[in-house]
Formats: sequence, structure tokens, C-alpha cells
Amino acid sequence: MAASPITIIHFILGGEDTICTPVSLICEFLGTFYPNGGFTYTKVAFNVTSHKKIDEYEQSQVDCVAQITQHLACNGCVVVFFSDHSEQDCGWLYGAQAPKEDGSGVEYVAMDVSHVLTMVLSPYSTV
Repeated sequence: MAASPITIIHFILGGEDTICTPVSLICEFLGTFYPNGGFTYTKVAFNVTSHKKIDEYEQSQVDCVAQITQHLACNGCVVVFFSDHSEQDCGWLYGAQAPKEDGSGVEYVAMDVSHVLTMVLSPYSTV
């Protein structure tokens, strides 16, 4: 009996896995159980700090959502990981990394948790 297809989606703040997570190790392990396909791992970078960035993000996810939907067919499973930081005082999630005004690196832009999750996950609502 063939296993149902599975997709792991890893949403990552700023495009790089700046937070140490076991996601890639889990994916490497799970992949061995699907030697003939049926397993996919997708990293999704996000930056949702402006209307323009949100529109760009949504457009960039159209093909990815179509591929995942086709892969899963009608009986697949999706596992989602969300790698982000939160602001210590209020608990808001960071929606992006932005260059510091003085050019000395990057700073995180904190936003309401529900706003970040809604913007990041909305293109995947049909999966």
C-alpha cells in the first residue's frame, strides 16, 4: 500500500533560516520513507511589511501553491513550520528584516501576530 503524499512547508522570516530548527533534519529523515516520490519540502521566505511586499509575496507563491496542490492530489497531508522571532516586550512577530537606517546591518520589523500569520498563510488557504 502506497503512503499518502506529504508536503512540509517551512515559512522563514527574511529568506534565510536564521533560527536554528530541526526542519531540514526531519525532512531528510522523512524523505527516506518516500523513495519513489510522494514527499516534498518547500522553504518559503516572507517579508510582509508593506502593501507592495505583500502583493509581491502573494504573486510569488502562485506557482508554489499550484505545485503543492498537484502533488497532494485529494489525499495528501501538509505539515507547516514557521520560523520567526517575536518582539520580547509585546510578543508581536517580526514580519520582515529591513536594513537599518545607518546601514550597519538589519533590524526586525515587529507586527501583530494575526496580521503576520494572515499575510503569510493566505496564499496557501486552498492547500
